[in-house]
Parts: sequence; C-alpha cells; structure tokens
Amino acid sequence: MKNLPTYPISVDRELKGYFIMFEVKGNSMDNNSKESLQEGDLLLSRNIKKEYWKYNLNANNWKYVIVHKTEGIMIRKIIKHDLEKKIITAHSLNPMFEDIDISLDEVDQLFHVIQIQRKIKD
Repeated sequence: MKNLPTYPISVDRELKGYFIMFEVKGNSMDNNSKESLQEGDLLLSRNIKKEYWKYNLNANNWKYVIVHKTEGIMIRKIIKHDLEKKIITAHSLNPMFEDIDISLDEVDQLFHVIQIQRKIKD
C-alpha cells in the first residue's frame, strides 16, 4: 500500500478518518447499469476500523474495497454478513462473477466507497 501513487482531491466538506483512493481494474463491478464501476474509475474510500467489523456490514447499499491478505484488492458489494462466523458474502455486479464468502480473519483492511470519479475516456 505504501508504494501506491497518491492523488489530490477536492471535497465539499471536512472529512474525518483515513481515506485512500483506489483505481478500478477489470470489469467485476460493471453490469452496464448506472451503478457500474468502470475500469479507470477512481474510488475515494474510507477505512472501516476492525472494531466496527462486528456490526452488520451489509446494512447499507455501499460498495466496498476489500484488501484480502492473500488474494489482493477487490471491489465488491457485501450482501450478507454472518456476525457469529465473521464471514461476509462479496457480490460482483457483473453476472459473470459468482458471489464469494470471505472470512474477515482473511481481510487485512476494509474500506467503503464514498465518492466515484470517472475518468474521461480519450
């Protein structure tokens, strides 16, 4: 994470917390709807502290950036959260990708997307 590039952003209010910008790679969150994320989109994302992972993460209709300890970074919606087993079900918008269950013990960091900046295509 330390080697990733940084981007300046402008926001309309003071933000509190730890924020990071992720660039979308691939098409797992693209289903050709207005909800889609396209390759090259920049996602301003706020870190969710681990102490909050014990609460229902699918309560909102957010998109998440999941930093998995072995699988790397993925962007998904969380459609189910088993609080007792500490397992989330991650959902891609693209129907070509199946839902996957992820143990929160295998997650290093978790962010929720708060702003999307679409890159203008040449």
